[in-house]
Amino acid sequence: MSLPTRRALRLAAVVSLSLCLAYGFGVPLPYIAPLFALLLTAEPAIPMAPRKLLVALGALAVVLGGGLLVAPMLEGVPLMGVALVAVGLFFSAKLNLGSGKTALATIFAIALTLVSAVAVTEPALARMLIEAMVAGFGIAVLSQWVIYPLLPEPIATTPPELAKETIQADAKSLNGKAFRSVIVTLPAFIFLLINPLAHTPVMLKSIALSQIGESNGTRQAAFVLLQATVIGGLMAITLWFGLKLAPVLPLFGLWIFLAMLWIGRRLYVAGASRYGAPFWIDATVSCFSLLGPAVEDSANGKDPYQAFAVRFGFFLLVAVYTTMAAHLIDRWSSHTTRNKDLHCAS
Repeated sequence: MSLPTRRALRLAAVVSLSLCLAYGFGVPLPYIAPLFALLLTAEPAIPMAPRKLLVALGALAVVLGGGLLVAPMLEGVPLMGVALVAVGLFFSAKLNLGSGKTALATIFAIALTLVSAVAVTEPALARMLIEAMVAGFGIAVLSQWVIYPLLPEPIATTPPELAKETIQADAKSLNGKAFRSVIVTLPAFIFLLINPLAHTPVMLKSIALSQIGESNGTRQAAFVLLQATVIGGLMAITLWFGLKLAPVLPLFGLWIFLAMLWIGRRLYVAGASRYGAPFWIDATVSCFSLLGPAVEDSANGKDPYQAFAVRFGFFLLVAVYTTMAAHLIDRWSSHTTRNKDLHCAS
């Protein structure tokens, strides 16, 4: 078995197993578990040890619980609360862009935004969200423990750079990218405060887009972001109608396994796609963020099609706004640099 095939099979099996376990055990917001499985397994690495998992779960609960402390400030002094969230998002972006710790930065951003916003209106639901995140993380790692011995990573191989290209950026450039990430995420957070429960998938999409460090603000970048969102939506639609053939958990897991095999080929096989790993990870995040709530809506007797259309429309708006914001910030930065160069030359 070739190495790319083994990695694609491992990714598909871990994500599929985590989804089946999350739905099978009735975990709240079960689609979070396969999202964690995707983030933890996309870059080939040995699963964390049991002791490290316990430490990680404890740290995760503490970080997410910190979002509960922000909620009173958002409710009592909204401007100061939003400013505090903006500062936290800035350092979260620097953690991701500077250290490459995408999973940790994403968790920190979720604690600042989702947990705090939900806690303003429904503290009990915020605690449930924390429990769902901790359970989802644990299920993802447990799935890795089951699958990794069957499809291990050869010791002699070097894991590919998946999350992003390694760029040695100076502090000024890093601060600029982190500021751009805050500009991308903060409006979605303010929008989230209007109706935290309904707009949670939109916030997840915004956080996913803000983690992409290189977005040049060009028309091509806009097309790429929109295309990733559309592909994620089409994946969700395909999986939804596949699930409607027989709405049972084993078939759901099989459809996810096949979908992740398709994604895995584009992540690991050289030349399989003209787009990099961030594109396909963003598309997969969009897929789960649309499909998971649709399954929940259907189970609760709500109309999943209308809700899906609204969420997908918001996803497209977030992608367009992200590109426009990045374009304006890049133009402003270039204009400022040009003026400084002219001033120094004179």
